[in-house]
Amino acid sequence: MKPENPMCHATDEGIELFEQLHEKFQNRSDDNYARQLAEDTPLRLIGSGDYRAVYLDENGDLLNEKDACVVKIHKGTNVNENLNEISNWTKLPKEVTEKFIPITDWGENSKWLVMPYITGEPTKKQLFELEKHFLENGYDAQDIKKENVSIFQGDPIMNDYGGVFRKVDFESVSLKERIELKKWGLDL
Repeated sequence: MKPENPMCHATDEGIELFEQLHEKFQNRSDDNYARQLAEDTPLRLIGSGDYRAVYLDENGDLLNEKDACVVKIHKGTNVNENLNEISNWTKLPKEVTEKFIPITDWGENSKWLVMPYITGEPTKKQLFELEKHFLENGYDAQDIKKENVSIFQGDPIMNDYGGVFRKVDFESVSLKERIELKKWGLDL
């Protein structure tokens, strides 16, 4: 089910461009190519990884919003982090997703997704607090790192959550895992 939130939704022109970019990535997906694809568009490449490219729509022409929004384009590889991210956003409990930048729109077969653009670099302490928050709510987040976390109103929030969120079964936690959890202040 798509979100009801009206901010950062793709315009018809945006949808058409995002679909075209996704198709162009089927033949080539390196970072230089991702940058070249944006040259003739209102988008600016702000990140590119193995599986997707992240573009900023600064003027809102493609995402129907005056505030800055980003679109993540799936590069057509066998790993679809957009699909993972949409699944995490729609299926994990609210106590987990409240620490995610919301996904506000996405395309067919998760070829692209849209979210607000939030910046701010977390401290090590904020990364620790975020990981502790997920553990306290029963989830082990596998990809908490500086690049995947922004700061919103002083608090850490995930900007990339396409990685694994594993449900922690505290009843079957091994001794080694219990010792690690005690370091985080979680006593079982």
